[in-house]
Amino acid sequence: MKKQFTLPLMMLVVVFVTFTACEKDTNITNVIDNTFETAEQRITEEGWKAFRANNFEQAKDSFLLATHTNSLYLDAYNGLGWAYAKLDSLEMAHSNFTIGLISDENEQIFKDASAGRSFVNLARGEYGMAIQDVRNATMELVDPNYNYYVMREYVFRHVTDINQDDLMLVMAESYFMLGNYDECFDALLFLDNTLEETLDPEELAMLIEEFKKNI
Repeated sequence: MKKQFTLPLMMLVVVFVTFTACEKDTNITNVIDNTFETAEQRITEEGWKAFRANNFEQAKDSFLLATHTNSLYLDAYNGLGWAYAKLDSLEMAHSNFTIGLISDENEQIFKDASAGRSFVNLARGEYGMAIQDVRNATMELVDPNYNYYVMREYVFRHVTDINQDDLMLVMAESYFMLGNYDECFDALLFLDNTLEETLDPEELAMLIEEFKKNI
């Protein structure tokens, strides 16, 4: 009688353990699903890691692979813009930044691409576009009738030492190149509110060069 009772009991134990294990497996799967990243996200993050390590060729290759994996993934184009800019491929940088600006659904990508393109447009001599890119990255249009903007904080999410100070210097230099010396000084005043007012081109040029060394 004892042997006949023991076998069914052991079978019940096995069934219970199996059921419990399956339940745990299901929970683990759910956790994995909740934290799952797409292939293009993983590849793009590898690109940003390489970018932060100053491996710009490797970064470019990762971002290219991400765009081939998903041609609609905007952050990969944003990354390509930054990588090409660092590699002095200005036209390729400009093209990819422009793709990254197609949609403003992700505000941070839009701001990062605007910031990157402002440097490129300055280098290309597109000073008006550089100013507009800086505004897109760092300012919010409050009153379009008076072209009135307010400043909002900007820090590049992948390399935090690039911030709105760098962009205001882009704006100052762009205004200087356009001969708008009062706007140039206002942009420099944002960087140092103790500056004595000057509209002299030589003095403004010297100030711009000093800020380039220190920012």
